[in-house]
Amino acid sequence: MNYKVKVIETLEKVVEIEAANAQEAQDKAENMWFDGEITLISPDDITDHEIYIINE
Repeated sequence: MNYKVKVIETLEKVVEIEAANAQEAQDKAENMWFDGEITLISPDDITDHEIYIINE
């Protein structure tokens, strides 16, 4: 019998960004992530996981 299984990983990374205020820091982080300057690929970035059997 085959089963469909959903795997969800939660990734996190803390980066330090120089900015005049919190909104500017968030905007810079968004742009850096979009441009690929912030990536979450290391096994150390995984902070949680969930595994579910999908009922059909």
